[in-house]
Amino acid sequence: EVGAGLGTSCAFDDQCQGSICMEGICAVACGDSNGCPGGTECAQLLSGNGGSCQLPLRAGFVYGGDPEQFDFMRAFDDARLETEEVPALGYVHTSVSDPAPLASEAADEARSLAQLGNQIVVSTTQSHAPAFAEVAAELESTLVLAYQSPVFGGNLVSFDARMYQAYFLAGIAAQRASTT
Repeated sequence: EVGAGLGTSCAFDDQCQGSICMEGICAVACGDSNGCPGGTECAQLLSGNGGSCQLPLRAGFVYGGDPEQFDFMRAFDDARLETEEVPALGYVHTSVSDPAPLASEAADEARSLAQLGNQIVVSTTQSHAPAFAEVAAELESTLVLAYQSPVFGGNLVSFDARMYQAYFLAGIAAQRASTT
C-alpha cells in the first residue's frame, strides 16, 4: 500500500511513503537543503532538533494601499515579514503586489501573483472581497484568502482579525486618561 507523500498530515511513520512522520507531517530529515529531494527545502523543526524537507509554499499579498501609510495593512505586512523569519517556516516564501486601491486592480494583482506561482493569494482589505470571490472561481487550484468576505467556500476562505484585544486595550487607555 502506497503511503502519503511529503507534506501530508500523519500520525505514524507507516502512513508516509519513503519518509517518516515528523511533528505530524510526512517528511525527510535534513541538515540543509542539499540533503532534500528535488523541489523541497530544509526547514528547522519546531523542537529545534534538526530539520525536515518540505515542499515550498508561496503566498502573495495584495494591499489596498501602502502598508507604511495604513496601520491595519502594516500589521498584515509585519506578520508576513515575521513569518519569513521563523526557522520552522523556512519553506514559506511571500511576495507583495503593487498597491491596489480598487477591487478590479486587486483582482488583476491576485491573478498575476497566482501566475507567478503563488499557491495562496491574500487580500488585506474588505473592499477587495467581491473581486476576490470572482478570482477564486477562476483560480481553482489557488487558495484565496479574502479579508471579511461575506461569501466563502471551496478555495475561497474568509478571515477576520481579532479586534477585541485592541478595543480592550483602548478602553484601558481611555480609563487611565479619564479624570472622572
